[in-house]
Amino acid sequence: MGNHNVFKVNATGFSQCIIPPSNEALTSGHDIIPLMVPGKKWYICGVGQHCAQFGQKLVINVESGAPAPTPVKNSAHGILISGYQFFMAAVLAVAAMVMA
Repeated sequence: MGNHNVFKVNATGFSQCIIPPSNEALTSGHDIIPLMVPGKKWYICGVGQHCAQFGQKLVINVESGAPAPTPVKNSAHGILISGYQFFMAAVLAVAAMVMA
């Protein structure tokens, strides 16, 4: 497998494989990279020539969240209510005839 690390870089660092100072490397293998802000995020491997020679680099395009979809009216619920209303109207009509 070999050793690897990850550096966050800008677009120029990404395209030219410019490795930042070693103290900026993500090396634990359990690093967390929050992707909260929309835009491009560039990462490269800073070990040897892994980026330049072997293309070990990654760009992530973070997009803004889509708005929540509008709830869809449940047509089955509407049919159930309509059936209930029809039933109640029939009961009231029969009750009115019996009392008359």
